[in-house]
Amino acid sequence: MYKEEESFPLVSIIVLNYNNLSDLPICLNSLLNLNYPTNRIEIILADNSSSDNSVEFVEVSYPDIKIVRFSQNYGFAKGNNLAVLHACGDFIAFVNPDTRLDKNWLKELVYVLDSNNLIASCGGKVLFFDDEHLVQVAGTKLCPHGSGYNMGYGDTDGEKYSDVKYSLSSPGCSMLVRKDIFLKASGFDPDYFMYVEEFDLGYRLWLLGYKVLYIPTALSYHKMPQQNKFKITPQMVYFEERNRLVTILKNYEFKLAVNGFLVSFCYALYRTIKYLFQGRFNLIYSIIKGWIDFKISIKRILEKRKAIQSNKVVFHKQLVKYGIVASLSECLQELNRTAKFR
Repeated sequence: MYKEEESFPLVSIIVLNYNNLSDLPICLNSLLNLNYPTNRIEIILADNSSSDNSVEFVEVSYPDIKIVRFSQNYGFAKGNNLAVLHACGDFIAFVNPDTRLDKNWLKELVYVLDSNNLIASCGGKVLFFDDEHLVQVAGTKLCPHGSGYNMGYGDTDGEKYSDVKYSLSSPGCSMLVRKDIFLKASGFDPDYFMYVEEFDLGYRLWLLGYKVLYIPTALSYHKMPQQNKFKITPQMVYFEERNRLVTILKNYEFKLAVNGFLVSFCYALYRTIKYLFQGRFNLIYSIIKGWIDFKISIKRILEKRKAIQSNKVVFHKQLVKYGIVASLSECLQELNRTAKFR
């Protein structure tokens, strides 16, 4: 597609770090070995005030990598937003430090993103780091409870995950996005801190009239535990609960929002009863705190909703036609999967 190196788009790859010293060598080495002109890549390590000497390690071992230091931990959403302000590329790649990239990952994504100005973002197939035969994410779909359905999760990789298709969002651990559109959409919502922010961003990009694509030939490997080995934390429960509710109120059409809150309430009640019998009172507290903090911030969320709804050009019925809305069976599968281990 590109005959000369200079014709390749300049890509800024942002690795947001927070005490990931043990993960960085594998991640950064995979970035340095990408099959993409080195003079058209800018690698940025954005550090959320780490205390494990990871920044000092990168300074010595990878002197060509740009380092941006933050004075505090801004979380995934705001940390990446701030890092984008230091990026020179027209395209921005967000890569988690616990991720390894296939050598053709970036080129496969760039080819697609650069082919059509209406494509705002694209992401590839994410496989488990410790078991490369299992799918972690092969595109996502919208669920009524404010989050996304990760297609293919835990399934053996195969032909059914080999087609390019529309996706609600790109995976947060390894996505590519147009910088100008990312900024137009106000980036990740900084109030999320962590979790659900990639689904929210993808949804808002669709509402603005842009598209997100899943590219199966762009492979990455992420160190997320498989669900049967997953250890849930109170922090995880809190942010996921609160952020899903925020996503519903900000983005959903009125009837969908009412339905979404009903589903979310029933789901929260079910998990509360389950955790009560298990004696996991800290997780019950996290659920309740998520709802309380959501209620406290409703006024601010409604201000965001007003802007989002007034600028949107795509409606839910169109998203259904694009195939990015989960079916009832897929929604139940997602709720059952998360409830089983959480």
